[in-house]
Amino acid sequence: MELLERLKKSSGLTSQNFYYNGVRIKRSAVEALDRMRLADAQKEYAATSRISFGIDGDEQVRDADFEAIRGEPEDNDFIIEMQQRLANKKQTAADLTAGLRQLT
Repeated sequence: MELLERLKKSSGLTSQNFYYNGVRIKRSAVEALDRMRLADAQKEYAATSRISFGIDGDEQVRDADFEAIRGEPEDNDFIIEMQQRLANKKQTAADLTAGLRQLT
């Protein structure tokens, strides 16, 4: 706890602002990381990922083969879970921020 007190003192912020600022910084970092994870997962549905699908047909056969095996990004369990986790984290940060505001 001593380190925390020194950090608060050196930051020049009041306790409430110190914690509020910490929540804001963490929320920003977590959201950025989750957005990168989502973008990476969605790359699995890019045109370049479809190259080896439907090799015996045209573009329409390739796309149908790809969708039959991988589905749509909106239906992907991992992408859905990441979107839900991001929404939950945003809500948690909003709740913490609202709680800190009530302390004054």
